[in-house]
Amino acid sequence: EKQFFIGDGLLPRSLVEGALKEIDGNEMQLQVAQLMFGLLMSGKGHAKNDVFFVENCVHFWGIDGKWREWLRSLDEPEVVSGETQGVK
Repeated sequence: EKQFFIGDGLLPRSLVEGALKEIDGNEMQLQVAQLMFGLLMSGKGHAKNDVFFVENCVHFWGIDGKWREWLRSLDEPEVVSGETQGVK
């Protein structure tokens, strides 16, 4: 069994998993994952390990489906109120 979360020698697995267990409920877990993702994307680039960290948190919580659904929603164009596709 790995001693460190995703192989990062700076993050002891027991510490990270203990903290993740304290975040209760799928909605709160999804919000935390979204916040971490937003912080990664707001900077001047991010390391692959940073993305893996968020993905591993999502997997640890078991919210993979909700996470993927949210990520897909980021690619969907927003509909302006009162407008529909094909109608001008």
